[in-house]
Amino acid sequence: MRVLIIDDDRDSADGLASLLTAAGHDVHVVVGAREGLDAVETWSPDVALLDIGLPDNGAYLVARRLRASVSSRPVRLVALTEWGQKEDRRRSATAGFAHHLVKPVDPLHLRVLLDAVASLPLAAAEDAAKR
Repeated sequence: MRVLIIDDDRDSADGLASLLTAAGHDVHVVVGAREGLDAVETWSPDVALLDIGLPDNGAYLVARRLRASVSSRPVRLVALTEWGQKEDRRRSATAGFAHHLVKPVDPLHLRVLLDAVASLPLAAAEDAAKR
């Protein structure tokens, strides 16, 4: 799958990219919300892993813009965050994230999640995440 990582911590993003590349995914890393929106339009990922801790609520801005855009290709959104409370998960789901992963992300869990997401149509993946 084509996986876009949007994170303001380049070292963390690059480490995650190495893991996913080794698992056979085509991975692109950007730093910042604006760069993430541009990459979605130009690179067309299947999945975007967004750090919710981006400055100025950038990840939520990206999620809202992607969900509101008719022109962009559907992208499955996965939240990456240090925040894992019930309210944090509710907020990410409301913003359009299909999944909410707490850092540090278990590499095996992420690989299994991406494999499962790849096998489902977008609507089915989002419905499954809401349960």
